[in-house]
Amino acid sequence: MSKDAIRQQITSFGSALRKIDNMEIIETIDDPWRDRPKSNIVKWLMSKSSKTTSDIATGLGCSKAYLNNKLHRNSFSLDDIIKVAYICGYSLTFTSNRPEENEHKSFQIDLGEYFKHNKWALIRLFNYDQDEKEKRRAKYETLKSELEHMKKEYGFDD
Repeated sequence: MSKDAIRQQITSFGSALRKIDNMEIIETIDDPWRDRPKSNIVKWLMSKSSKTTSDIATGLGCSKAYLNNKLHRNSFSLDDIIKVAYICGYSLTFTSNRPEENEHKSFQIDLGEYFKHNKWALIRLFNYDQDEKEKRRAKYETLKSELEHMKKEYGFDD
């Protein structure tokens, strides 16, 4: 079977995003990404989490330019995809597709176990988490200060 025939079969299965048993199936974000399935997964994760290429690059410990090159070359490893999923608030889960099994069996990748031999990856993700928490705390403090200022300005008491 030719590549074009395979591509045509794949695209004939449905729309860009289909729901099957409450799971979204990623096909293609848009035409330029059609031949880049790994990059398509990364772009989908980014779109679902509102993360930017800068956010992802920071979490991966690389430059934004390097990340853009990986996107255009479709050169993401499984490790990269697992990290991007984590940064975007997702985890990678494998689910059985055997209909004869009554119960859906699945396996979720545990970051600590998966990266236990790559302490730098875990440290980078931990530091990313800490930076995100600090940003949220700073935003909270800013909003709290603004609210207190508005209460005084308009004469509201708790």
